[in-house]
Amino acid sequence: MFARFGLPSQLVTDNGPPFMSIDFKNYCKKNCIRHVSSAPYRPQANGAAENAVKTIKKVIKRAVFEGEDILQAINRFLFQYRNCEHATTAVSPAVALLGRRLRSRLDALRPNTAEVVRRAQYQQVANSGGSDRNIAIGDRVLTRNYTPKGGKWREGKIVKKTGPVSYRVSMGDGIEWKRHIDQVIPTNRKSRYSLSRPSISELKETEETPHLRPDSGTDDLFEDATGEGNDQDEKGSSNITDNAERNSSSPPSPSVSARALRAYIRAKKKEL
Repeated sequence: MFARFGLPSQLVTDNGPPFMSIDFKNYCKKNCIRHVSSAPYRPQANGAAENAVKTIKKVIKRAVFEGEDILQAINRFLFQYRNCEHATTAVSPAVALLGRRLRSRLDALRPNTAEVVRRAQYQQVANSGGSDRNIAIGDRVLTRNYTPKGGKWREGKIVKKTGPVSYRVSMGDGIEWKRHIDQVIPTNRKSRYSLSRPSISELKETEETPHLRPDSGTDDLFEDATGEGNDQDEKGSSNITDNAERNSSSPPSPSVSARALRAYIRAKKKEL
């Protein structure tokens, strides 16, 4: 008992021979236990222990009378006794000793908050769908650029993972940016941003000299989604809309810009 629950500060016993021996006195002295004995031939002096003995005797008599297993009846009684609130302390012995209630069959009827939250989180993960957005160290990515110089996206390299969804991106010349996973786009695989983000070659062309470029496989001109507009771009934009409306019967190629795709959708709506 002492190995499981620790040494008591005070021990109250009767005057039985096991408690009055020299060995027991030396044991209490070495372990700093105060031994208090009751008056001889007066069991009322140790009323708490005598009351517990009386209760256990009642449990044994009831088990014998009903033909139950005595050991099982005692264990069942102790389980219920340790889970019931004490009249003096207003807490159950289990809460006073262990800091928690002992789980019983009645607790299965009560809602377990931790279990409800765990099931809800598991269900949310199962129904979330989507694709895995894990990025490995060393991957080339397009990083969101918040500096006044350069375009909206700059090419970089993942050098460190600082959190579950945070990364360190090397931009060259010893410059590193800390970005969330929503602020980087892998360049080695397609994503849902493929229609709106520029490719690396387009990004370099835009930084050097922004201009309209001919789309591959067609004579129509489409404006780069990341280029800043001017008078010539506005004219090119009107040409994009007109050409998309004239060619609305055929769907655009996957490599067109986001503006050209929107023009094609508007033209299809007008036809309907």
